[in-house]
Amino acid sequence: MNKFMKYSKSFSTVLCKVTKYVIFMGLVLLSSLVCAQEQYEDEDIDAQEVNNGILHYFDFTLNPSFPFNTFNEKYIGSPFGFSVAYLKQRKLGRMDFLGAQFSYAHLGSMTTAFNQFDIRTGTNWINLQFMYRHFPDFYFWKIEPFVEASFGPQWMYTLTTSTLYEDGTTDFNMEESDFALTYAIGLGFTFYIANGFTIISKVNLTSSTALTYSIPGENLGGFPIENFETETSSLNYIQLQLGISYVF
Repeated sequence: MNKFMKYSKSFSTVLCKVTKYVIFMGLVLLSSLVCAQEQYEDEDIDAQEVNNGILHYFDFTLNPSFPFNTFNEKYIGSPFGFSVAYLKQRKLGRMDFLGAQFSYAHLGSMTTAFNQFDIRTGTNWINLQFMYRHFPDFYFWKIEPFVEASFGPQWMYTLTTSTLYEDGTTDFNMEESDFALTYAIGLGFTFYIANGFTIISKVNLTSSTALTYSIPGENLGGFPIENFETETSSLNYIQLQLGISYVF
């Protein structure tokens, strides 16, 4: 099987995975809705009135991502990571927010054990995005939809770690590193629970400028880095985010 067939998946496969995650997230949220309705159906959900001031959001989400186009051709798998974000309301009475989000994901690793030490090589993905979020003048019960746009730098790097068994000494070696600019648009909603906490769910369409990165290939033995393959492409992917947000 040639390299292209090895590292390509049809877009229909990606959509199938996205559908499975959407169904899973929908079931989780539906369960939360039923429980919360029984406990808090008479509670006021207008956080603006509770705070009587500028609103702040602090988000924590888990993020499965689904590559497509050139990224899908180069990389097998669905990167999974997490994000933390902080947003502040721009002006009292207007539901516009500005903030920033830090994200991390892992693209794969290999480990080889020798007589006296372990050698591990892995590729990591760090993303810093500056965000704009808008809540339209519309909500249903405890559910408030929003639209979002973001951009910022991202860093893809491959690191080899060597650890001696005898004394636990660890050495690090940067194998590959590159930066690019990423940009995204998204849709989502928050579902108010209680005491300023909400469930947050969103889907983002994300792309980037081109960058070079290393990903695991076939494990043919030897040093792990010898089994990594270097690729160059833009990073195009659909990212789902599900987590908890605190409004204060």
